[in-house]
Amino acid sequence: MSNIVTKAVAAADTTIYADVLSLPAGPNNIVKIESELIIVGEATDTALINCTRGAGGTSAATHAINTAITSYEAPMAQAQQALLPAGSAYPTVLQLTNPTSVPTAATLDQYSHVIVNFTSAGTNQSWTLPSSATNNVRNVIFTCEAASTGKTLSINSQSVGTGTAILFVWDGTAWAYIQ
Repeated sequence: MSNIVTKAVAAADTTIYADVLSLPAGPNNIVKIESELIIVGEATDTALINCTRGAGGTSAATHAINTAITSYEAPMAQAQQALLPAGSAYPTVLQLTNPTSVPTAATLDQYSHVIVNFTSAGTNQSWTLPSSATNNVRNVIFTCEAASTGKTLSINSQSVGTGTAILFVWDGTAWAYIQ
C-alpha cells in the first residue's frame, strides 16, 4: 500500500516517515493525515521533511503507522486559507485594472489576493515580485481576468491564464511558486 505513515508520528515531528510514492513531490504541497493539514517542505519516497504541522487552523496530532496520507486538493480560496497561520483572518483583496508595473513590496504586504483585470486598453505584463518589506511568512494569490482582450500576465516566469489563479508563498527570504 502506498501513501501511508511508516513510523508513528508525534505532534511535534517535522519529519514524517512514510511510503509516499504517489504523492506530488514538490515543496510546499499540502497533504492531509486524518484531519490534519501539513505543508511539506521536501518529499522523498520515504519521508516528508521540514513539514509545517497543523496548517489551515488544524491541529498537529499524533498519527499511527499505516494511517493514510492524501494530497490535499482544494479550491484556491480554501488552499490559500490552509496556508495561513492558525487563527489568521481571511485574506484581503487588491483589484488592479490595467496595471503598468508590479505592485510594490509595501503594497503586496497588505494583501493576500491580487486580482488583475485587463481591458482592451491594457498591456501584457511580466512581473518579478519584490522582496517582502516585512519578511513575515505569507502567501499571495494572483488572479488574471482578461476576458477576450488576449492580454497576458506572467509572474516570476509563471504564466497566469485568463480566469485562473496561481499562488506564491513568501518564506521569509524568497517567493516560492506553488502549483
